[in-house]
Amino acid sequence: MKILLLNYKSGDILLSELPVPEIGDREILVEVRYSLISPGTEGNTIYVSKKNIFQKALLRPDLVKKVLNFAKSSGFSKTYSLVKNKLESYIPLGYSSSGEVVEVGREVTEFKVRDRVACSGQGIAYHGEYEVVPINMAVKLPENIGFKEGAFGTLGAISMQGVRQADVSVGENVLIIGMGLIGELTYLILKASGVNVLGCDVDEKRIETLKGKGLDVYKNGEILENYLPLTKGIGFDKVIICASSKNNSPIEMSGEVLRKKGVVVVLGNVKMEFSRENFYKKEIDIRFSTSYGPGRYDRKYEIEGIDYPLPYVRWTLKRNIESFLRLVSDKKVDISSLISHTFKIEEFEKAYGIILGKKEIYSGILFEYGEKKEIKRKLIFREFDGKSKDKISVGVIGAGNFAKNFILPLIKDRKDIELFGICTKNGYSLKELKEKYPFKMGFTDYRELLEEDFDVLLIFTRHNLHLKLLKEGLERGKIVYLEKPLSIYEEEFNKFKEALKEDHRFMVGFNRRFSRYSIEA
Repeated sequence: MKILLLNYKSGDILLSELPVPEIGDREILVEVRYSLISPGTEGNTIYVSKKNIFQKALLRPDLVKKVLNFAKSSGFSKTYSLVKNKLESYIPLGYSSSGEVVEVGREVTEFKVRDRVACSGQGIAYHGEYEVVPINMAVKLPENIGFKEGAFGTLGAISMQGVRQADVSVGENVLIIGMGLIGELTYLILKASGVNVLGCDVDEKRIETLKGKGLDVYKNGEILENYLPLTKGIGFDKVIICASSKNNSPIEMSGEVLRKKGVVVVLGNVKMEFSRENFYKKEIDIRFSTSYGPGRYDRKYEIEGIDYPLPYVRWTLKRNIESFLRLVSDKKVDISSLISHTFKIEEFEKAYGIILGKKEIYSGILFEYGEKKEIKRKLIFREFDGKSKDKISVGVIGAGNFAKNFILPLIKDRKDIELFGICTKNGYSLKELKEKYPFKMGFTDYRELLEEDFDVLLIFTRHNLHLKLLKEGLERGKIVYLEKPLSIYEEEFNKFKEALKEDHRFMVGFNRRFSRYSIEA
């Protein structure tokens, strides 16, 4: 499949061909029709990636502190290696897409093949032809909504969450600072809610474009001079900051234009240093809006698909997407006015040129995907004539930090070892592994790897999969090494122990660098 990847070290964007990811029990495989660029998030990620290591460090002092603390316990050499590996990794761009379900996991009941869905999530709803999406990160599209409109679902949810945090009431005066794509979406949602909404921005060309669409938008300075007449002498009840700014002018401006007991919601990435006087005298309430809503950054919700009970968490990220799409379905929000450009995925350089060049006014930029190829979960990295006869051939399942930073570097240059094949659940990590290690093949389905002819299987997956993969590896005649623990369930382990045959060969590795004797040495 084709997928856009960003080299975090160089800042280069590459269109790569990789295997289609394998689905889990509570996941669906989606054939993508459209994906939407998030100008702020993606533009900033690309901007940071083009910086050198020292400039990157200045931009993220919080991460520098973590690195220094790790160096104290693990040493400079190992820390340097970890940082180097992190910087040399590839990351997928994008987090909002739409498409058609082509496979469903065994425990999935909400979706079926051929359902049309909106998908969300960093590292999930990326710019690629196929995506594996956990059930809480996908929403069925209403019948009267097309794939183009559906691709706006995640950004709509971000705007929706900002509105919810503002807790607006019909008739209130609300100001949006920063009228980029998120600001425009927030404006349309508020307008549909019966709110008196105004927008402001620093870009005069953007202001003129938005006025041409019928939006009530001003320069920042005009709002500061006229906010009382514009609100009939009251001041704004709520301010939602959708801008991205390196200075504190948006937050200072909100303190000026809000009424007493007003609320400011910080949705965009802005500097949060401000003078105390206005916020103190007016008792202004400062709130933050977390991405798409409750559930974001919670692994159990996003990845494992465990929902929050509706009576206690009314608006999760998934329910925010559904709510936004309902507004679109009811014609209360017009998505067609937001689409400024549509490119084929092969034209990605033109699309990002518009965002990074900042010479052209744009709003929603979509990637469209042509006819898909056959679903393949195996990719030949290098031409070869089968398993080596004079070397130990090794297959690997799982390529997390421990495998990449500790095990694979130790064995890649061994003359008696041949790195045969490697399997990772998400296909995009194979790009980095292909370049760093001389594997012959890459897989996203471990069962296809186990069918290949090699000697030793190394397992570095999550703990709950260890025993299952060990048993399947032994059944196929492999010698198996797996990281601790062998199992996390005593009953499961006892059943395995009873069925164990003497001719099975495997080893459980323990992380000795944490032992007292290793630390003292």
